Amino acid sequence: MTLTHTDRSVAGRRRQVSPRLAWWWRHPETPWAAVVGSAWVALTIWHYAQHGAASTEPWRFDVVAWTLMVVAMMLPGVVPMMRQLAFGSLWRRRHRTPLIFAATFVAGWVVLGVAAAAVVAIGARAVGSIFDPGSVAVATSLGLAAWWQLTGWKKRNLRRCHLTKPVAPSGWRGDWSVVRYAGYHLRVCAGSCGAIMAVMFVSHDFHIMAPLATVSIVERFQNKPNERAGAAALVAVAALVVLT
Repeated sequence: MTLTHTDRSVAGRRRQVSPRLAWWWRHPETPWAAVVGSAWVALTIWHYAQHGAASTEPWRFDVVAWTLMVVAMMLPGVVPMMRQLAFGSLWRRRHRTPLIFAATFVAGWVVLGVAAAAVVAIGARAVGSIFDPGSVAVATSLGLAAWWQLTGWKKRNLRRCHLTKPVAPSGWRGDWSVVRYAGYHLRVCAGSCGAIMAVMFVSHDFHIMAPLATVSIVERFQNKPNERAGAAALVAVAALVVLT
């Protein structure tokens, strides 16, 4: 078969694509994996930089720290959705669409954290005290999170985390449909992992962050999540908090 000039030029352009660029095209979720990794690195540096003052300072809500925790713990669970959005979008929107999704999702979690902090501040002012949870309060929140793992509400929301919804291809309707899609995942993610994030809200403990993130991420990617295993892991963490 004789190739035309156009066919030869297209074939030449295809040969010129480097393997690295081809891999980048096939994995548009790579930047978000890097964002998650950067959040973990930032939290690690933050923890050891403030390690000496952590035991003397009272509890306080830090928006930056909370945002980093959300990115590190919750964003990995929706990376597959962002990959799907990238492949399902027009080429010129394949990075913009996941960005809108991630920004909406993280911003929603930040708003929830700020709202919870406002409730805590109002309650503390009403009783004339300060909110200073100790190890018992943290262990109790872990126990409640373990109980939540076994509830039907938790199981239903975890199943809904895998559902997909259509989005408009372009224009403001495309952006708005992505925002609504992210809002849906925010709701079901809060219903599934809200108890775990409540533990982090109460404790701000870097040492229990990794096991809690492991529980939420592993069950998110399992075909048949074992809620009892997750509950047992949270109980074990609660025991370590009390004993140490």
